[in-house]
Amino acid sequence: DGSCTATLIGPRLVATAAHCMLGENGERAKAVSFRAGAWGSSEQGSAGIISAEVSPNYSDRSHPPGEGNGDDWALLTLDRDLGLELGFVRPHVLDKGDMGLIRSGQFMVSQAGYSWDTGSHLSGHMGCQVLDAYRDGSFIHTCDTTRGDSGSPIMVQRDGEWRLIAVDSQFFDPQPPYPQLTSSHLAVDTRSFAEALRAAGALD
Repeated sequence: DGSCTATLIGPRLVATAAHCMLGENGERAKAVSFRAGAWGSSEQGSAGIISAEVSPNYSDRSHPPGEGNGDDWALLTLDRDLGLELGFVRPHVLDKGDMGLIRSGQFMVSQAGYSWDTGSHLSGHMGCQVLDAYRDGSFIHTCDTTRGDSGSPIMVQRDGEWRLIAVDSQFFDPQPPYPQLTSSHLAVDTRSFAEALRAAGALD
């Protein structure tokens, strides 16, 4: 009865946010289908969802940034190899070099999703910045995300290829030391679910 944004990260594997898997009553919802490249009533391809792995530690209770929000991730398995037909965005786990760029204010990313104000038409934010990466496996970014963008990909280019580094999670009031922002946007990055990605064969 609802929708979120998600990303093909393997032949049959899709990444999104754990809270996308909750129904209105807070109970686990059943994800039914995935539409790749959706644009209005059309799409590049679609597949059924046969299983979902949700972070075992996920709770819908929100914490202040950096204090335990790194479990908002889910991996969905499709019923066919849609990624081989259309392509997919391989995951990349943040490394020491990335963390150094984040600390120096030079780590730029891009995001794309189906926000409430564009509905079934994709919108994106190119060239936004990761401001701070936390030990709980999440980071604050400047991409303009809102409702509907939940689970949307935060991506970086590596050797001419887009790579997924996070799924968008939630937003807060402005956080210090960034009072100039109207809100603080938080994503759960692949450090949080690297083990699950590795088990699914999605990491190099």
